[in-house]
Amino acid sequence: MAQKSVLMLCGEFMEAYETIVPLYVLQAFSVSVHCVSPGRKTGDKCVMAAHDLLVLEASL
Repeated sequence: MAQKSVLMLCGEFMEAYETIVPLYVLQAFSVSVHCVSPGRKTGDKCVMAAHDLLVLEASL
């Protein structure tokens, strides 16, 4: 059986959990993942944000 592959489209600024979790889950199932972003070349880094909302939930 041929190895499956996925092309993941990423924006210029991404939420870390929306990108990393699907990437790791797909890799765990032996799916080859290729990430692309507009205006980026092979090896360029992508900017990600990780928001911690637990502090806000505790104060509500």
